[in-house]
Amino acid sequence: MTTIEIKMQLHEIKTLVEQGALNAKEVWTSSDLIKYTGMSYSKLTKLTSSGAIPFYKPTNGSLYFKKSEIINWITEHKIFSDQEADAFIINHKKK
Repeated sequence: MTTIEIKMQLHEIKTLVEQGALNAKEVWTSSDLIKYTGMSYSKLTKLTSSGAIPFYKPTNGSLYFKKSEIINWITEHKIFSDQEADAFIINHKKK
């Protein structure tokens, strides 16, 4: 095994450990949320400034996010496929 392969495997292990630790947390920091979602810091700033994403600011400085609320927020913004949209329209017309 080459040095590059070892470094790549160590990086993969580190990423898996970080994901496991992140999933175990109930409250996330901004850094945790960015790692979890992959969004940029500027996007997160825009979402919090507009009140579009649920967050807490107990120290009047650092932002905190409840994992369960973030997952709910993500799943509330589903984009429906064409088939799902057609099925919704058909079911709505029946009512």
